[in-house]
Amino acid sequence: SVGAAFMDGLTSSSRKFRPLRTMQTKLLLEMAVRAGGRYHLVFRGFHVLLVVLLVALFWHLVGGGTWADVAALALGFAVLTGMHTFTGLLREAFPINMFLLVIVCGLSLLALARTRGGWAVDTIAAAVFAIGVLTLESGLLIGVVAVAAYVGGLRGVSRRGLAAIMILGVIYLVVRIGFLDITASIVRLEGTGYLTRWLSGDEQIRQFGQPPVGLYLYT
Repeated sequence: SVGAAFMDGLTSSSRKFRPLRTMQTKLLLEMAVRAGGRYHLVFRGFHVLLVVLLVALFWHLVGGGTWADVAALALGFAVLTGMHTFTGLLREAFPINMFLLVIVCGLSLLALARTRGGWAVDTIAAAVFAIGVLTLESGLLIGVVAVAAYVGGLRGVSRRGLAAIMILGVIYLVVRIGFLDITASIVRLEGTGYLTRWLSGDEQIRQFGQPPVGLYLYT
């Protein structure tokens, strides 16, 4: 079941904590089965939906009425959709594009911060954070977006909403590290970027030693 998929995602890995990704995949699989085995249509359809939301949110947040605004929007949109460092964000496909989902959640949080606020906005903001962080670890950055928006003068997400997001973040870390003992990826199991180079696992150890404190600081 979808619920069983979520529970399995809590403990299926000793290095990754992405229960909503597992749940979302199972949900799309069930939709594809009910659609007569049209897996490509369902999964690609979900991918296209995320791209549409990305473009709509970006346009909403950046768009303006002057020619200078249009020029800035065009440049930003070209970077978002065409720059080589962003292409993986759009092209990642199966089982789901969790990177794109987290970006959509981040932009949604910023859009909420630009509203007039209220209990509903704070509740939705906390839910958006929870969806992002339980889909991919970098979802924690959605909390950074919320704080940065507030510091920048946007009050749609109030201090009450920020407190809820921070509490959820603490609960996430306590459950992940304290109860489930799920930590970050172990060095040497995966390659990583460093400046303009790509370091294999063995190269990480040779260059930075063990533990590779310098690499951690750089990251």
